[in-house]
Amino acid sequence: MSDRLFIYLSLKTFRNEVFDWVNATLLIYFQILLGLAGLYAYLYVMIRLTGFFSLSLEVISEFSHFTILFFHNTGVYLFPINALIPYIYKEIAPWLIYTGFSLLAGLYFFLMVKVLFLFMKRT
Repeated sequence: MSDRLFIYLSLKTFRNEVFDWVNATLLIYFQILLGLAGLYAYLYVMIRLTGFFSLSLEVISEFSHFTILFFHNTGVYLFPINALIPYIYKEIAPWLIYTGFSLLAGLYFFLMVKVLFLFMKRT
């Protein structure tokens, strides 16, 4: 969730209005919340079905664990950046955003390397 907040703050900093948060009703907030919950439930079910049909439940279980750890680490590492973006000088904010995107790219790279090693070890 923290990476989505980071992307929203990045777009807002570069003056791209994504969503009119002031005039949004409570119903829209619940729709967004349900949509995100549905997306994560869908991903969970698809990962489990992939493990069931490929007869590798143990590997998929470890993959799910690493993915959850990745999301938690992303939230921890992006929290200070998300907290600083709205309050820092406008000239410095783009550099902070580029740092955050670099951090996200590095974390995604490490996740892919870990998953690659996981599947190479099991086969």
